[in-house]
Amino acid sequence: MGVLVPAGAEISSADDLGAWCEAHAAPWVVKAEGSWGGSGVAVAATVQDAMDAYRELSSPLPVHKAVRFRLVDRDPFALARFFHRKKRKVMAQEHVRGRQVTCMVAAWQGRRLASLNAEVMSTQGHVGASTVLRLIDNPMMDQVATVTAEHLGLSGFFGLDFIIEDTTGRCFLIEMNPRATQLGHIRSHGADLVTRLYEAASNELGPLQPLPDHGPVIALFPQALRFLDKDVALDQVPIDVPWGEPDLVEELLRLPWTKRGIVARLEASVRRNAAFGSAIEPRRIEEIRAELRRHQAWPNDLRSGFTEAEAPFS
Repeated sequence: MGVLVPAGAEISSADDLGAWCEAHAAPWVVKAEGSWGGSGVAVAATVQDAMDAYRELSSPLPVHKAVRFRLVDRDPFALARFFHRKKRKVMAQEHVRGRQVTCMVAAWQGRRLASLNAEVMSTQGHVGASTVLRLIDNPMMDQVATVTAEHLGLSGFFGLDFIIEDTTGRCFLIEMNPRATQLGHIRSHGADLVTRLYEAASNELGPLQPLPDHGPVIALFPQALRFLDKDVALDQVPIDVPWGEPDLVEELLRLPWTKRGIVARLEASVRRNAAFGSAIEPRRIEEIRAELRRHQAWPNDLRSGFTEAEAPFS
């Protein structure tokens, strides 16, 4: 279909992986099917690293991890995953050196309605989900989104991840998510993707009240405050706080639900779990609460027209 993708192959055994590494230059990307947020992705610089990643990602959930997920994270599905004993499918992919970009797409009956494209400025860890984004226009990404929607006859939302190669500027598709991603609420070119899909599916216009677009750089809340990046000055970047939903804001200021139990807090006192980031700094929490109080004190007509994109808090 004319879409650039890195070379890739399904890996069914250690022998498959050894042959792949021999045929392609390092580093290599090893990915597990059904993972999310970078939890099933490893970048390997040596054959031994690749083998270790393959064994880790393809193996059924070991008993010690199942027990930890159940007791610490209070995950009710952990034991079911353990007893199921199913190996995950794993693939190897060529590593493309470049900048990570992502898009979320709204489509209806195979027609791309709109895309929101963003360059990833900061992530949760080395290969995790985005925390700070810069909105961009990229015709190559739009074309891939159009081809994908048409070829698969899609209706709804999906996400595409790309690497823009440093040396050539070419845009390589590296992953697809058949679901909504983090960008669905962001307004660009006069509307968000939810509104675009609603209008196409219902043959009705979306909300008549015009709302301003988000700014070019967005720090996602609360992720950007949990995964601090020394290379991103959050004091100069608007944080996407949903000021109109104070109860939601208060909930998101707390630790994630999986980290609030007694066992989880005991674990956190002896070791840090990088997958969940850190607790939000008390200074930030007080700043956000003060802004919430100011916002709630405004007249209703002013409050209803005030959006995340306009918020003075940074």
